Amino acid sequence: MEDQQTSNEKRTNAKGIRYPMYDLEDAYNVAMQINRLGGGKIDINVLAQGMSYTPSTTMHHVSSAKHYNLVVQERDMVINTELAKHLCMPLSNDEKAQNLRNAFFSLAIYTTLYERFKGGIVPEESTLSNLLHREFGVSVTGKDVLARNFITSLKFSNLGDAGSDGKLIIHSDNLEKELNTKEEKPLEIKSPSIEHDIPKIQENIIMEKNIVVGNEVEKYTTKGLDLQVDPTNILAISKGIKFLEMLKQLHNEKT
Repeated sequence: MEDQQTSNEKRTNAKGIRYPMYDLEDAYNVAMQINRLGGGKIDINVLAQGMSYTPSTTMHHVSSAKHYNLVVQERDMVINTELAKHLCMPLSNDEKAQNLRNAFFSLAIYTTLYERFKGGIVPEESTLSNLLHREFGVSVTGKDVLARNFITSLKFSNLGDAGSDGKLIIHSDNLEKELNTKEEKPLEIKSPSIEHDIPKIQENIIMEKNIVVGNEVEKYTTKGLDLQVDPTNILAISKGIKFLEMLKQLHNEKT
């Protein structure tokens, strides 16, 4: 296992360029499995069983997830980072989206490529692969992997979208700022309108010495008693309306 991990490290550190073997979606799935199976901390062998991989293959996926700052490892234990915890158990869709972007930008090479093509078109995978080899010194065996993972991770983190011609476009500065500052609007619960059902009393009606009815259906005052009715409580308002109608009927009988 150690020889395979060393080989993996060599492939993902060509000429100082660190990059993962798998994309961001794969790293996200690793973190989710750790959260589901172990509550954020799990033995590598148990994780391998849960993911239906061999321990050595699971180690490759874990090593890849480290690049995105989603997991750390302490001997045989794999532990989700704080970023992964927030990503696995977000409080809102916006928080999840922001944490996906944070994971994406954990890679220096991703950030460099993002800044280079921001607001423009990302080259096709084959062209990007050649660029990575010629300008960044990524090995021939690794350039295709890095190009593919960058493009799929960019899409998964919603930092780029396909245009009408199918070409991948990275969001502009303004849109990125909007994505980072967008807040979810609180859910608005509107009470049903009952204005047309509320009796309109222009003047106070004095029925008896100890009873006074004002202009508001929510408040009824008697001697030693001040009754407040919640205006959003349909049942209470209905009773209030009946009370007013009763008083008006008594008033009409007396007059």
